[in-house]
Amino acid sequence: MNSAMNRRATAIGGSLLLAAGLAVSGCGSSGSTSAASACPAKTGKAVTATSPVAATGKPAAGWTLPGADLANTRDVASTITQLTPHDLYDWDLQNTPVLTTANGRPVVIDGGKAGILFELDAQTGQLLWKLPVGGHEGPANGGLLTENAKPGSHVGLPAKFCLEPSIFGGIETQLASNGSTTFAAVNDLALPASGTGYTAGVAADLEAVEKAAGEMVAVNQDTGAVEWDTPIPSSPYGAATVTNDVVFTTTFHGDLFALNAGTGKILLKTPLSAGSNAPVAVDGDYVIAGAGFSLVPSQQRMIIAYKLGATGKLSDTVGS
Repeated sequence: MNSAMNRRATAIGGSLLLAAGLAVSGCGSSGSTSAASACPAKTGKAVTATSPVAATGKPAAGWTLPGADLANTRDVASTITQLTPHDLYDWDLQNTPVLTTANGRPVVIDGGKAGILFELDAQTGQLLWKLPVGGHEGPANGGLLTENAKPGSHVGLPAKFCLEPSIFGGIETQLASNGSTTFAAVNDLALPASGTGYTAGVAADLEAVEKAAGEMVAVNQDTGAVEWDTPIPSSPYGAATVTNDVVFTTTFHGDLFALNAGTGKILLKTPLSAGSNAPVAVDGDYVIAGAGFSLVPSQQRMIIAYKLGATGKLSDTVGS
């Protein structure tokens, strides 16, 4: 990484400003009132680090970030020439697994829409730990119901209940690792449900997504214990990207967040030009973010580059 990006994380808040933007056409949508508010979302317990977690200063070997490396190349050197099938656990997993190390051995870490992080031995598939993160509510602890369910099995459910995490909730986007800590962007979304599905309707579900909040969680890879848990006021669908001692994400409301990787303290919250559900990319002093979801017609869909020390500004930003 460029040496300037290795400055103390506290410098981020004052000097990471807009460098450039590329506009993309588009228009937005608006919400409506509904019964979705009948299911207020729970959240995970906010945790403040008792002492700063030491950063490694470089990514772990192998596929350790959402796009393989900070440039998101998704290209990793390997000796693979053939594959042998091997069973892993599946809780609606849709994210790239993180290959890293814990207690001196290679491990795989992943998480899914059920809001559960888990770690496996990379060579044997043995489950080393699993950890529910974010809010969980509903019969038998909500999303945990499906953990061991089998096709055709019947689970007794009440006629009506609130389910969290629900559709578009839990760990929707990629994890990040600095070699010793895994960072997960968690979405706390609760919806009214029955044994046959969600009951509020599509419009109400979309409204709930717009209003939902979330959290960024840091988990010790050796122990599976939470190091810190920081609330985020909007769903962090922008995954987690870590560089040196800073973790980045974007939110559905359209903000770029930077957090101290050791303590979870929010260093920066700055508005994008529109809502976002995309991870950021990092190149030297640059952080590049996509704002591609217009929540109101006046918002602009743009690709925005931020740079340490830059002084540019968005010309017509509609923030959150």
